[in-house]
Amino acid sequence: MAAILKPDGTREQRDKISFKECQEAVGGFVEPVYLRGKTLLANEDGPSLGLQLNQEATKLAGRRIVGTVVVLEAGAETELVLGGPDED
Repeated sequence: MAAILKPDGTREQRDKISFKECQEAVGGFVEPVYLRGKTLLANEDGPSLGLQLNQEATKLAGRRIVGTVVVLEAGAETELVLGGPDED
């Protein structure tokens, strides 16, 4: 299970998401932010690109997060590492 959180406050739920789709959602290379029970995937270069503050992701992480973020529930990151739901 994954959620895509945009800086404007909109949210999109997904049952499955591939690593490529995560990169497309965040707009570049992903930086994982590990939290209890979930992992946030943010744009690694977001701060230097001047991406907009993502207030919901910032609250979840307890630190400043910018740009669109993918939130993976516990266990979902395993599918990404193993090449999980990347089937087209």
